[in-house]
Amino acid sequence: MIELRAATVWTPSGQPILSPTSERFVPKEKIGILAAPGSGKTTLARIFAGLQPPQQGRVIRSTIRDTILGQENLLHPHMALHAALTDAATLLGLPHQCAIERALRFAGKGLNPTQKVSSLSPVQKSALSFALSLQRPGQWLIADDRLVPSDPGLAASAESAVRLRLKTAGLIYISKNATQLQRYCDRFFVLAATNLIPVPDLKLGPALFRTEAEGATHDTA
Repeated sequence: MIELRAATVWTPSGQPILSPTSERFVPKEKIGILAAPGSGKTTLARIFAGLQPPQQGRVIRSTIRDTILGQENLLHPHMALHAALTDAATLLGLPHQCAIERALRFAGKGLNPTQKVSSLSPVQKSALSFALSLQRPGQWLIADDRLVPSDPGLAASAESAVRLRLKTAGLIYISKNATQLQRYCDRFFVLAATNLIPVPDLKLGPALFRTEAEGATHDTA
């Protein structure tokens, strides 16, 4: 269970992301949140995952924390690959050898454990981070903008792995892509004008974003 109680979120510079919001997500729910670029998706994902608290209000969770799926900052760019994978596995509470082998197997051939993370391609870093974070046990998968790696060679196996986890785990997926949200989720919200607005489907999203834009225009007029 993840419950927001008058949770309020803003950026370090004071830009509001979420007005005081109370909402409850129960285990195994598949929650899709449509949010525009630059609206604070990454910060919200961290709040939902328990990685940071809201500035005001509370987030009550039945588990201490969950992992944001595929977060690329899991791998330190200046470390050798094997050392970075070991550190990431430790951070996630995973058995090192098994977790690293699975991640390397998923990412494909041609990776040298001694090469630096900075030498990897974006696709390779994304694949390794996805494979590690998906292994972390928990009640929820949290996804910020992208649920599975975009590389066509990895998409099918990644989706299969996610679908398997979603048989027992809930999902909070925050994205600007309504089509992807509808593919995986069955309860929907739109983040517009710092409000988390429940909607029966995401067809209302564009209208809510237009209303938000018109409000901003009026405020500056």
